Amino acid sequence: MSRKDIDRKIAVIFVADVVGYSQHMKKDEDETLQSFRACRKILEKLFDEHDGRVFNTAGDSILAEFSSAVSAVVCASEFQNLIKERNDNTSSSIKIEFRIGINMGDVVKEGDNLYGDGVNIAARLEALSQPNGVCLSKTVFDLVSNKTKFVFNDLGEQKVKDEQFHAFDVLIGNNQRRSVKGAKGFNAPLYISIAVVIGLVIGVFFYSYINREKFMFIASQNDQIKGQASGRSLLILPFINKSGLDEFDYLSEGITDHLISSISPTTILNILSTQRSYLISKKEYSNKKLRDELGINFLVNGSIFTSDKKFRVNIELVDIKRNSKIWSSNKEYLLTDLFSAQDQIESLLRRAIQTHLTMGKVFSNSLEKYFENKEDYKELLSLRALTFQEGFAVTDDYDQPFKLLVERNPDNSMAVYYYADSLYRKFLANKLDFRDYSKAHEAILKAQELDPDNSLVYPLLGPIETWVMGINQMGLEDTLLKGLKKGSENYRTLVLIGNNLNSISKFSEGIRYLKKAVKIAPYGPITTEIFLMRAYIETKRFDEAKDLCLTMIEEGGKQGALWGTSFLAFSEFVTGEKEKAKTHLKNFIEENNYTLDELIQDLRNSPFSASELDQSLEDMIYIFLYMFEPEKITPYQEALFRKDLYSLED
Repeated sequence: MSRKDIDRKIAVIFVADVVGYSQHMKKDEDETLQSFRACRKILEKLFDEHDGRVFNTAGDSILAEFSSAVSAVVCASEFQNLIKERNDNTSSSIKIEFRIGINMGDVVKEGDNLYGDGVNIAARLEALSQPNGVCLSKTVFDLVSNKTKFVFNDLGEQKVKDEQFHAFDVLIGNNQRRSVKGAKGFNAPLYISIAVVIGLVIGVFFYSYINREKFMFIASQNDQIKGQASGRSLLILPFINKSGLDEFDYLSEGITDHLISSISPTTILNILSTQRSYLISKKEYSNKKLRDELGINFLVNGSIFTSDKKFRVNIELVDIKRNSKIWSSNKEYLLTDLFSAQDQIESLLRRAIQTHLTMGKVFSNSLEKYFENKEDYKELLSLRALTFQEGFAVTDDYDQPFKLLVERNPDNSMAVYYYADSLYRKFLANKLDFRDYSKAHEAILKAQELDPDNSLVYPLLGPIETWVMGINQMGLEDTLLKGLKKGSENYRTLVLIGNNLNSISKFSEGIRYLKKAVKIAPYGPITTEIFLMRAYIETKRFDEAKDLCLTMIEEGGKQGALWGTSFLAFSEFVTGEKEKAKTHLKNFIEENNYTLDELIQDLRNSPFSASELDQSLEDMIYIFLYMFEPEKITPYQEALFRKDLYSLED
């Protein structure tokens, strides 16, 4: 996949999901599947008629893209009417109903798939929709309200999980007007009333001159600033022009915009958007407020000075929690070569982030040295970063961009290694055809042949031969340790070795390498801490587990809080602190507007929920159900739970 296939655009996103799908499946699996297929055929026909394109499916969910907001809403309305008609006339005991959410917003195009806030908000609107209903964002409502004869119900500002938006119901058939509780922390009429009352009390009439549009704009800015970042986050503040001349503002603005747009896709850290960066800078927040209220972990500050035909760039990377400087640079560049200067600054900052935070020096350097073509290097980083994003799932064509990377770099051991890794991931996700098992083995052997000193090869060669090919079962550990000899300081090598040792129940050895990996790259993928946590739990090192949980909650961003809180509650429960466990989990669920089912679903669907974690994860889910909803425990879960390891006696 070339970089031309990866771009941003504005799109109308349509998300449909079955209401109560799991309950239908429990009642009659065959009938449910037949009904769902019939409904999907209806929807696909409507997509053809209204120029909709399916870009993703996930179980009972269907995600589509439209070029027209009006077409999307008309399609949704017709679909709901046809489904109602089908349910009224079918003899089936399974009456499938759908919720639909439609949003228009910024998306990232990756091959045929779409990602980003535009998709996320459409999914939140679907969750907010009534059964048999359609829920729209304000951007879609503004486009269709004057061009259609639909009746709409204004739901006001809503917040679902971490997304906040203004929503509208389309009233179709028997859909009723409803009042939905608005998002916490923002009530425009209330704020205006308070302002007026204050004005009357203190005799100041200033507020009466503030019109509603200006008030809403200010409130919107505050909402954009206060949104919690999802994941360990980094804020690149606008660079300061210290030249004393406004004519050089273009330099500072150009560097800032370039860094945010170019580094964001290539790192596992969440880089705050350009808009949020400029809004935050205007507020002049303290580091403490950035950390405590906005959930920001790291900060990039920069400034420029101009002199004659040159300009100097000062830049530093700061750990906000520890209020310490991690890295800094001071370099001069030619004013006549701004684009080259931007690329050099980008490379310096990316390397600093990787070396000090997410990869460690050895892994970062080894990746970069393999790719003379910097575009291919950045594409590999982008593909790697995608695997750690919320909502990531291995698809049938997951290996294709890695295959294309190999075609452009046939003699590159690292490119071939990542292609083999993509096939192994498909194997773990049950997406790899058995006829392609040999392709994974051939690819990793080729990566070894191209560079026997590539330390990443061996901790992948071992599991491919053991689990995929069914050979060399007794030699897995020896193969892993070959990688250790060649890459004892390589972060990824250590993680792979530690996790594979966990897979053969050598947890104590796994802990050793995973702890070292965390030390080398303290803000790498949260996967490392999750695998380390699993080893702690399996060896009943609960005190160390609880300490790690607290660190994950405090420093791990959204996913760190999810997994840290879950493991903490689990550890507390099985060590006898049952009330404390219930309190921690209950508070987390309430603070994040979860239900227990949603929490469990997020754990299972997390990009960090690897197959090696399955048993530990199922034990944890069993405990959560036992605490809050024991009636939902299935006979299968009852049989699977390891009662010999964990006592449930009160």
